[in-house]
Amino acid sequence: MNTAASYLEILLEADGFGDLLTRISVLKDIVSHDKEIIEISISRRESEDAKAVVENEKSRAGQRKGYIKSKKSELRNSAMRKRRLSTVSIPSIKTRKGGGKSQSRR
Repeated sequence: MNTAASYLEILLEADGFGDLLTRISVLKDIVSHDKEIIEISISRRESEDAKAVVENEKSRAGQRKGYIKSKKSELRNSAMRKRRLSTVSIPSIKTRKGGGKSQSRR
């Protein structure tokens, strides 16, 4: 259905000049409301698109946060292992050095 032809048909079916003016006024209101509906529809679509982008970014941020927590935990564990190794290996090196020197002096 062609909208322009439909509007023209409505106007041509007027019974007189007063009826024509009334029909023109009604058609203006209809067109005005149609424009508002289209603008609202576009606005909603843009809002939904923006919301989807925000949700996507939020999800990606959550993933990055999980990755960072994982790496932080790995670093913490690595630092603890290094501390344990340094406390264990230093005395055993001293023991070896002391034992080696005492044996070489004999």
